[in-house]
Amino acid sequence: MVKNVHGGKHKNQARKHFFSDKKLRLKSDELEVYAQAITKPNGNKINILCMDGKNRLCTIPKKFINKGRRDNIIEKGSWLLVGLRDWESQKERENCDLLEVYNDLEKAKLSNTVNENWSVFVPDEKEEDDIHFTNDYEDQQELIHIEIKNNTKSITMGEEDEIDFNDI
Repeated sequence: MVKNVHGGKHKNQARKHFFSDKKLRLKSDELEVYAQAITKPNGNKINILCMDGKNRLCTIPKKFINKGRRDNIIEKGSWLLVGLRDWESQKERENCDLLEVYNDLEKAKLSNTVNENWSVFVPDEKEEDDIHFTNDYEDQQELIHIEIKNNTKSITMGEEDEIDFNDI
């Protein structure tokens, strides 16, 4: 094996994933709530949707920001464990503190072990728009060929579009 001559930084990163069986942190208090990130973090604040259906403003502590960010990447749709603030006076939007960020493997374990309504976090199917895309190019080409054979000087391509060959 090659000797590590670059110092401790590389050794720490190499040993980081040696123990991958991290203990799953579950909700242990009534003031702890599971939540999902609605937006990307803006500074040390993030908008979240809690399990009880309320939107809250979550404060991200420093342990999740610099060195600790490597394991705790917070994106839109991330599952979080937050602590509610019972000591704070009621505002328009309640504040809470971030306690844990769950990765994809922990999400699967969490949904299998904890009996909660996880369908709150599953995004709904997209509503259908009124816009429908079609490929009528071949039909338009046939109309153009028919009207050229009839020696017409202008071609109508629908209700409003008209092509005049003299203008071309």
